[in-house]
Formats: sequence, structure tokens, C-alpha cells
Amino acid sequence: RGFVPIVAAAKRTFREPGISYPGLPGLPVWDGNPELFVLDPDGLGLPDLPLRGDAKITHALGPLNEYDGNYELHAIELDVDTDIEPRPVRQRQTGEFIIATQNIEFFMDDEDNPQKGEVVISTEEFVTRLNKLSLYIRESLQAPDILCVQEIEGFEVLEKLAAKIQQDDPNLQYTAYLDEHGPFYPGSYLNTGFLVRNSVWVDSVVQIARDATFEFDGRIEATYLRPPLVL
Repeated sequence: RGFVPIVAAAKRTFREPGISYPGLPGLPVWDGNPELFVLDPDGLGLPDLPLRGDAKITHALGPLNEYDGNYELHAIELDVDTDIEPRPVRQRQTGEFIIATQNIEFFMDDEDNPQKGEVVISTEEFVTRLNKLSLYIRESLQAPDILCVQEIEGFEVLEKLAAKIQQDDPNLQYTAYLDEHGPFYPGSYLNTGFLVRNSVWVDSVVQIARDATFEFDGRIEATYLRPPLVL
């Protein structure tokens, strides 16, 4: 819901290589076209509309706005073919394994941790999200051997997801790996992590550059809001 990135093409488009004008000697200069723009379905009074990936917009009319470097279409007329179901990953063949990534987007539980300054959701919403994610991981992603996840509140929440998957399918046992973010953003509660099936032997999972910084305009800034994990 809200702002949806879209393209005016029948297939995915990619930004051309290069850096912003005026560039540097010997390096290509980007033409400034991001190859996508943003649709705001309810920006001018239309009802909000949930759009999935691969949804086809058959008609859109409205003024084009610019905000924060993005071109935005505020629709006054909008027709979308939403009769599109997610396409699951194909069945793995002999000798293959699956590595997947999923931004779970603000995945927190129903327990209040005041020191994190987090948003607390209801138990009903948390249970619903667990059910949906378990189904999606098991069926649409074909139970990947390694699942990289983003925007997780913490290790305990990721463990609850692993437990839910095993509850729904006792043959699927996942181990959760997550190290919380560095000290520069104490109010941030979104982390990266892994769910790894018990068929994979893990040598180590290490968070790197947790305390890395850089200087910008006289200020010391953290290099990573969510330090990367190496599996």
C-alpha cells in the first residue's frame, strides 16, 4: 500500500550504468533516468489499492509530481488487473539447492521492549503474519535451504518464525541466526538475519563492520544502519 514503484514497460527495466552528472574522468555518466516512477493510488482521493508484484496497470491517468528525487503519478483514474497470484519457485532438481532473500518489512512480535522504542502489534496481527510467512516460505519459496531475511525485530522473533514453520511442516527444521545492529542507532529495531535448514552445515555466521564509521561534512556517521552478516 502507499507508494508503489512501477515501470512503463511489459518487463522489468534496469537503470543504466554510470554516476551522477558531472561524473569523474574515465567513468560513465548516468543519464539521470531511473527507469521507474512511483504510483500513489490514493493520493488524490481514490481508494488505496494493494498492488502485488507483476500486477498489470491497464489504465492510469493523473498529474505527475516530483518528490525526493522520484517522479510520482497521483491517479485520478486507475484500472489494475489484480488477478495475479504469486508464482512459486520451480521445484528443485537433483543436486540443486535454494538460496532466497525476503524483506519481511517491520516484522516484530506482540511483546513490548521499551528499550528498543519499537512499534508493538497485537497478538492477532502477529499470529496472522506468522501464518502468512510460514505459508509463503514453505510453498512460494519452496522451503529454501538458506533464507536471508531483512527488517526483523530481533533473534527471538526470528526463532518464533522458525518454530512456526516446523509446526506447520515437521520435516522443515530451520535454525535462526541474527546479530542485532550496531550501537549508533539505539532506537532502531530492524535487523538482518538467516534461516538455515538443518540440511546445511554452518561453519560460522559473523556480523562485520558493526562499528564502522565515516566522516561526512564534519560529522561521524555509521557506515551501516544494519551491519551485514556473513554466512
